Amino acid sequence: MKKRFFRISLLSIFSLLLLKLSSCNEVPIEVPLIQDTLTLYSLSSNEVNLIEKTSIHKREIDGPFNFSSQLLGKFEEYKSHIIYRFLPPPATMGYIEEIDITSAELYLYPDAYAFGDTNSFYQEFSVFEFVDSISRFYKYSDVFDEMGNSQFLSQKVGLFAGSMKPKDSAVFKIDLDKQFIVKWFKFAEKEDSIRRIFLDPEKTLDLTVDENRYLFHSYSLALRADENSSVISRFINRTDLDTLFNTQVKIVAKKQGRDTTIFLKNAIAAFYPKTPEIVDNGNIYLQGLGQTRTVLDFNLDTIPTLSAILSCKLELTLDTNNSIFGTLGASNFIAGGSNQDPFFSPGSTQQNSWSFVANLNENKNKYIFENITPIVDGWNRNDGKGRLVLSPSRGTNSNNEFTYMDKYIFYGINHPDIEKRPKLLIIYSRRPQI
Repeated sequence: MKKRFFRISLLSIFSLLLLKLSSCNEVPIEVPLIQDTLTLYSLSSNEVNLIEKTSIHKREIDGPFNFSSQLLGKFEEYKSHIIYRFLPPPATMGYIEEIDITSAELYLYPDAYAFGDTNSFYQEFSVFEFVDSISRFYKYSDVFDEMGNSQFLSQKVGLFAGSMKPKDSAVFKIDLDKQFIVKWFKFAEKEDSIRRIFLDPEKTLDLTVDENRYLFHSYSLALRADENSSVISRFINRTDLDTLFNTQVKIVAKKQGRDTTIFLKNAIAAFYPKTPEIVDNGNIYLQGLGQTRTVLDFNLDTIPTLSAILSCKLELTLDTNNSIFGTLGASNFIAGGSNQDPFFSPGSTQQNSWSFVANLNENKNKYIFENITPIVDGWNRNDGKGRLVLSPSRGTNSNNEFTYMDKYIFYGINHPDIEKRPKLLIIYSRRPQI
């Protein structure tokens, strides 16, 4: 009964107030408001230690598998080797002998990128039969030792030595051992019957027989860079196209007394890069091939929590004297993303894209992230701490970093010249106290 009376009383009072206001509506009612004056603040890492630390992360990657570009060569302590597997020759030419083969050549298509001694472009590599299956999970150390030797390299079947200056559409031809090609013809004749035994659940393939084991690594070649090489070249291998820029073996052989030309296209390709160790001396390092990235750890707790972060710019100064770039020079971009894992695979609404991209300035000595405001605002809403992973990705596509050897060195947070240190500039406003 009391609750009902209270509701009725409130309704009566509210009705009287409305009546009173409506009878005086010719005079505006002044409602007092708290005045809000927006005050902007700026904070620079030159004034406050906003970047707490940097950390270098290096990994040995799996050999980039079936990319449209591969790296081959050696420059100082940098090196890279390639393994190819080709489609089989016709099964109807098992009668071919060495005397029947007019020529056998490996076709390679270098493109515009090379790393190392780009004055001589001197390249030297040996071609070997490769006697193992090509796994996408192999790393350099799974296949090669420090000197580039491997238990999977069988007989040497070719050699290239000379200047390999990149030229558009210019094919390089390497002569191959003809007796080795005969081996391919003879195995192709028996391959189907051997494979049927292997796939038949009621039969057992005797893997102590060399010819049977060959089923798993047939038609494979390894291109190993030799010690005299002074440059690492990049080769095009477009397996998605019919013939254009597809690494292949060209064979001219006698068939029924007439020369027949056979092209064996590449079916599987992988390359195995190795870069020298990096000594952490306080600088910021980025190395191509996804092997080296640097993480910046930020502490922005000097900015009041839930401030309005209006603008945030990060500037990195390049050590142009010690950085090493190939024939294409420094990229116009490097990339960044917020993640705890320095080797995360970036992903967003655009596949394989990074969240933030820094542009190279006109003087070619600074990379500037013009707007990393979103992640800084997120850090400010929590404890003010966060991480930014830096990557040498050229643009936003994360796969691009796997086809360059380029080495970026930026000045670190403790460099004696404060103007060369990474600089973070934040503009924000505090929320009004009501």
